[in-house]
Amino acid sequence: MSMKETPKSLIEISENRRKYLRWSIPSLVLAMIAGIFTIASSIAQKRIIPRYERVVADYLEAVTDSAGLWNESDMRRAEIAAKRLVVEDPNSTDRILQSAKVGLGAYEKIQRTIASQADSHPEKVARWSELAIHAKSRAIQSMQRATKLDGADALEARHWLLDWSFRNMRDQSTALGVVSPASIQQCEELVAMGVPAHILLTDMMIHRTLRFPECDEWTEIRASIQRASRLLDKERHASLEINASRVEISAVLEPTRATAEAIKYVSESVRDPRAPRLDWKGFDAVFRLRLHMGNPSEAFDFAWKSLAELPASEREVFRWNVAASALRSMVIQLHHDEPQRKRSAAILFGFALRFAPDSPQMIRAINAILNDRPDEEREEWIKVVTAECDSGVSGWIAWLQFWCTKVAESDIADSSGIPVLDSSLIPGAIVAIRLIRQQGIVDHAVQLQSLDTLLLADPSNPVLRRIREELAKSFGG
Repeated sequence: MSMKETPKSLIEISENRRKYLRWSIPSLVLAMIAGIFTIASSIAQKRIIPRYERVVADYLEAVTDSAGLWNESDMRRAEIAAKRLVVEDPNSTDRILQSAKVGLGAYEKIQRTIASQADSHPEKVARWSELAIHAKSRAIQSMQRATKLDGADALEARHWLLDWSFRNMRDQSTALGVVSPASIQQCEELVAMGVPAHILLTDMMIHRTLRFPECDEWTEIRASIQRASRLLDKERHASLEINASRVEISAVLEPTRATAEAIKYVSESVRDPRAPRLDWKGFDAVFRLRLHMGNPSEAFDFAWKSLAELPASEREVFRWNVAASALRSMVIQLHHDEPQRKRSAAILFGFALRFAPDSPQMIRAINAILNDRPDEEREEWIKVVTAECDSGVSGWIAWLQFWCTKVAESDIADSSGIPVLDSSLIPGAIVAIRLIRQQGIVDHAVQLQSLDTLLLADPSNPVLRRIREELAKSFGG
């Protein structure tokens, strides 16, 4: 082999070296760039997480300011920050709960803004209302997600959901007009685990004890309310809602004291210049206090006026809770022997029937009237509410019982014997007709004729016309 000749192996080594250098240098550069990018991302991440946390914290602080205006861009910014924090740590109950609080804060702030706006911006108010509903829906979903994790934040989420279901009458038991033992047991478990749910448990016990139309003996009612009173004594915070519950307890145990306390608490709420604008729960609390001041008519006037001040999305739950409050007060009056208290019971029933005939408690009462089985307790309260102090209610019950005794159209010879119905109670009659229809209590021809009598009194009522058309179409009448 000549000295000038290069071995084949050496040539291959040289070529491989050149290829390695040609490919390794760019790879090394890319690796360096990737490393620099990773380090930069890590540094940026450490800086941006606290920034997201500050955005969320600042927004939650801002929405608690009742004087400040709501800003959609701030809400969007806080929502995005809260979502990114959850993405960074999807198993963090604290971050999921913070995301829920952003939605709740936005909902409450939008509702306050809507309530403060004049009626000259209907399109804007409608858009805001839609934003509020979506914000609350997202908050509820986050709360439900948080309950599936562990820790104190998960318990807080459970407490919030239980409170929301109860006060908004959205859980199955409360929607039927009565608080179930299971709901009370869940709340007791939260209290036992250190969750400050005393006021919620107290109110659940009050609602279950003073239920209408089926309620316990007075001695049992007093015993249950005494337990609720001892529970509320552990609540150290003060609020309109808590004061209202205290007065409701006193109305059972010490009626004279209840009147004095109600006057005191209402006066304090009126005089306090720092008091924030009331939401539906605050309005309901003031209504409960006014009920026990001694003049139910003033409480009723307050409820009607408050209804106009609330956003449309809160009016239904407000009406339902006010009706429930009035009927609980009626239970208290029914168990006293004084004639004046009996008179108040009839007035309370009439108000609840006019204010929220579609509320769960009123539907239970209407079903009790429709039930023709003998019931001494039912007959007693029907006798009280048909007293002459509210002739409208007397006429409404007579009208309802008249139609329920008819089995066919031929049973009604003429309209002269049909009881006259107060126009303010037509909504209550509509609810009753729907229940009659669902339960098939009378023939469809009788249902049509009962609707026709209502249409004579209120011919332009769209609900009556729709029900009449649906029933006629179903039966070819």
